[in-house]
Amino acid sequence: MNLHRISSEPKCKCLNHEIQNARLHYGRFAVYPLFPGQAITIGTAIRRALLGEVHSTCITSAYVVGASHEYSTLKGIRESIHDILLNLKDIVFKSDTLERQEGILLFNGPGIVTAQHIKLPPVVQVVDNTQYIARLEMPTSIEIHITLENTKTCTSLNTMPTTKGRFILDAALKPVRNMNYSIHSLGEGDMRQEMLVLEVWTNGSLTPQEVISQASQNLNDLLKPLLKVERYFQAKQNIHKKRMFTPTQSENLNMDQIEMIGGNKLIDQPLLPADSHLNSSLSLNIDNLVHLEGISIDDLQISVRASNCLKKVGIYTIRQLLSYTQQDLFQIKNLGKKSVEQIVIAIRKSYGHILG
Repeated sequence: MNLHRISSEPKCKCLNHEIQNARLHYGRFAVYPLFPGQAITIGTAIRRALLGEVHSTCITSAYVVGASHEYSTLKGIRESIHDILLNLKDIVFKSDTLERQEGILLFNGPGIVTAQHIKLPPVVQVVDNTQYIARLEMPTSIEIHITLENTKTCTSLNTMPTTKGRFILDAALKPVRNMNYSIHSLGEGDMRQEMLVLEVWTNGSLTPQEVISQASQNLNDLLKPLLKVERYFQAKQNIHKKRMFTPTQSENLNMDQIEMIGGNKLIDQPLLPADSHLNSSLSLNIDNLVHLEGISIDDLQISVRASNCLKKVGIYTIRQLLSYTQQDLFQIKNLGKKSVEQIVIAIRKSYGHILG
């Protein structure tokens, strides 16, 4: 392979940007020139980052004055409380802050209530003022107090008090509506290069350029630890007598054992196979080795049902999940025995940690 055939550094160029409506932005980008095989590597990684790791602001709780429960109705209002909450959940906001914000909706009927009637702090804006909320069919009023949070720092599910009329909303509104990528050949033979074309659709809370930038930064942060390797592990010729450290075995070692290996010492005792039950005292101290706060539970590849149950109680990252025991998981609503077993196995295989 001719490593010098690419004459310039890869660059990203915006080919097209369309605002089809307030809640539908489209962008098309080209990344080129790339070595053969690089386009699919970048495309796969950026697609996952775009669809699962880009954050936005949304409503996480709503206090509806006069509401007794989710399926109740208010006099003179066509929609039930449940329908109103669903409409609130779909409202798209734009904000640069990660701090929790408060808003209020006050409306005197008759008339149609839309997103433009929500009073918000200056740091938060509604993307589409025409988004429908409810219809008041007689001279009555509606009052709703809302809490808005960024999905990256959302904590409402754990900290919000459970009072009559207050309802928790699942913060699942994603700024990226869809993403596709395609790979195109440039040149022939030994001079062949690749071009990666990205197509991104967003809901207007962020532009396609902004989500590409945020997803790329997330990937960059994920790879930073690999740039800070300070020690190499040297293989010994007598590995048939004493087991040496390998990456797949690291999940069974504690910090002291890893330091021993770093000093070129050998492990005398045999290591447990990867699929056996690990002693929790020998499990890797994950908090000290890897920063898991930004790793989503979606990376566990568990069922959608199990993932949704965890998110409903505020478990969004691996680090949050590791603070729960198996008994705690059984207490989560709608999370059955099969789902708990699936989570425990996924945590053990991916991180070598046994939930107590």
